[in-house]
Amino acid sequence: IPKCEQRLVVDASWQHATVVRVAPQLLVEVQEDIKGEIQVDGTPSGEVACTGKLVLYPLESMRASLGALGIAPRDQRFKYKVHPALSKQAWEEGLLAPRRPGDDWASVPSPLIKWQRKSSGQDLVPVALSYLRADGLASLELELKDPAIVLEDLHIQWPLGCEVSVVSADIGEASSHGTQLTWQIPQLSTSARRGRLELRAPTGSGPMRPVHLEAASRGRTTNPIEVLECSERETMEPVGFACERLQLYDFYFVVVN
Repeated sequence: IPKCEQRLVVDASWQHATVVRVAPQLLVEVQEDIKGEIQVDGTPSGEVACTGKLVLYPLESMRASLGALGIAPRDQRFKYKVHPALSKQAWEEGLLAPRRPGDDWASVPSPLIKWQRKSSGQDLVPVALSYLRADGLASLELELKDPAIVLEDLHIQWPLGCEVSVVSADIGEASSHGTQLTWQIPQLSTSARRGRLELRAPTGSGPMRPVHLEAASRGRTTNPIEVLECSERETMEPVGFACERLQLYDFYFVVVN
């Protein structure tokens, strides 16, 4: 969803029109962090935790005049925590509003809402990682399992106990610095769901450290929480707003030699 609205402005003669970008009066930011330790087949070693927050960024000129916000029905799979400065009664009625009558949004710090969900299944893990070794070469293969997700800015680090050299990477860029392997992939999507990295490392049977993966997914969150409407407190005129969604993934994949 764009941060700016587009409006068509026509001059007095009605012969010329210009498209003008106007910043929304209110920006709603929804962000989730999903973390956990994962087996190479995508199964969590324990529980994967999803924590999220909803942050409000009204223009300074709107802080005193902004009314209550209407929100979508809550997803009951999540545990919620509402900021103490918000009205709990309004929250139960599907609204976000300051707790004390007469208060404006300048008195309500962000984030307004926090939530959490834990899962021991694979529903919060959109990728799987496999590790193979043969003929003196080792390979890591990363696969996007959920076709509805586009992963961006994938950053993979693997601290090894020995020096390695990169043979090839069929997607992104990979490098090794001593015992540290780094692999960066711009994007995984339905058009490019897999990435494979081959490296050369001395054979050994010692314990292997986990592969650390960080990635982002924009425009979506696991929790469908959403601001449906907002208006000015006195005039009840609708207020233009935009919503940004961001998921940040932070996984450690347990690799067995």
